[in-house]
Amino acid sequence: METDLRVPEIQSLSDLPVDEVSLAARQLRHGLLNRDPVNRLGSKTGANEIKQHSFFREMNWPLIRCMLEVPLQVTGREPDSKVKDAQ
Repeated sequence: METDLRVPEIQSLSDLPVDEVSLAARQLRHGLLNRDPVNRLGSKTGANEIKQHSFFREMNWPLIRCMLEVPLQVTGREPDSKVKDAQ
């Protein structure tokens, strides 16, 4: 069964949901999705620049492969119906 998965088009970062998202997460998202490749997070020193972002402040990178998987916390939001219909 072949189905095209359609991702909603985002005109600007303000179109993305901000409720229940921390400031650090919004800043990380903004940095990673920067349209200018020169200013995009990670464009200067690669993955190290991303790993040093405040969103990952408590991440112990050297031990990441030894950590157990942490279950995701599910919020009360319903999934986007467009994505749900495409599945």
